[in-house]
Amino acid sequence: MFKLNGKILDRLVDRFRVPALEESQADLSAWLATPFGKSLYRAESQLCRGDVFKISGYRAVQLGISPGHTLLEALPHKHKFILTSIIDESAACVCDYQALPLPTGTLDTVLLHHVLDFSPKPHALLNESARVVSAGGYIIIVGFNPFSFFGISKWLAGLLTRHQVWHHNSLRRARLIDWLQLIGFQLVASETARFDGLIDKQSQPRLPGLTLEWLRRRISSGAFYVIVARKQVIPLNPIRHAVWQTVKIPGFVGLKKFRQGDRGD
Repeated sequence: MFKLNGKILDRLVDRFRVPALEESQADLSAWLATPFGKSLYRAESQLCRGDVFKISGYRAVQLGISPGHTLLEALPHKHKFILTSIIDESAACVCDYQALPLPTGTLDTVLLHHVLDFSPKPHALLNESARVVSAGGYIIIVGFNPFSFFGISKWLAGLLTRHQVWHHNSLRRARLIDWLQLIGFQLVASETARFDGLIDKQSQPRLPGLTLEWLRRRISSGAFYVIVARKQVIPLNPIRHAVWQTVKIPGFVGLKKFRQGDRGD
């Protein structure tokens, strides 16, 4: 009985295991091209074009699950490029996200587009991203909200299908904020997708597609969050050896300093 329960538990753990991003990135890129993926990506783009992305800087990089789906256009930075874990013509470089080929403190902004959701080691990836951010720079995180309808649906959908989009980490927003604070970042902004931000007013689906369109919007409502945090670095001032000066106290002026041999018996 215990062996049977152990086998079932092992199968469930393996079922919901988050694979390496290199194994799932092609599948995730294809999912973002589906109607549901397009709706979600459109909502993310609309939210990021608001005040949440109004930050300063010169160099910005995106680490994402799909090089063809970028949110960098919303940033005012002059030099923007994309890194990817698989070969793609839209990316500037193919690399391991946990060992970025960049010197420490060289970027003003690092945008993490769902890579923490689909990384087996999200904490290590976040630390490596923080390493390349300069003092006063920013980390932007776009992640799935585990308390949304989309986030809760992964537990059922993950049992019924092996599509990689349902095999992601359930990272709470508060948990990520704690991680950021531990590595020296301060929260600047935090936003969650609203229902009205997912409605495409230009599209008018016919009656057969109204139900599916409504379902996509309902599932996508609140499906993701955006976190903006700034790197706080306190400069260390070296302690210099000061020259101690004698301070004369008026109350002790009349006292004589006796040596051992000057004492009278």
